[in-house]
Amino acid sequence: MPDTETISTDLTELVQSTPGVRIVYDAASTIGRVFDKVVDFVTGRESDTNPVVVKEPKSGTQVRINIGVSDDESASAVCRRVHDAVAAYLEQQGDEASEISVKVCSIG
Repeated sequence: MPDTETISTDLTELVQSTPGVRIVYDAASTIGRVFDKVVDFVTGRESDTNPVVVKEPKSGTQVRINIGVSDDESASAVCRRVHDAVAAYLEQQGDEASEISVKVCSIG
């Protein structure tokens, strides 16, 4: 199975291409992003951050997604479409998500 950064990149592209999704917002907490920047500075690395957050605790893969949707159709239908696409991707990778969270942050 790919690492979480690869999965996050793949899922970001997948969510962006899902019909009804207008934009993908950063789902990471501000504290988490600050911590990443500090680690990047201290280690000299430059991480590529994706708006889709993927974590793999012992309980299973957790995915957090924040999206903006068009007002052409219901937000709940778009959320279901995103959820189902993410679940299918993870299943294809041989993984089952313990949690897929899709939050609508804007409509229109």
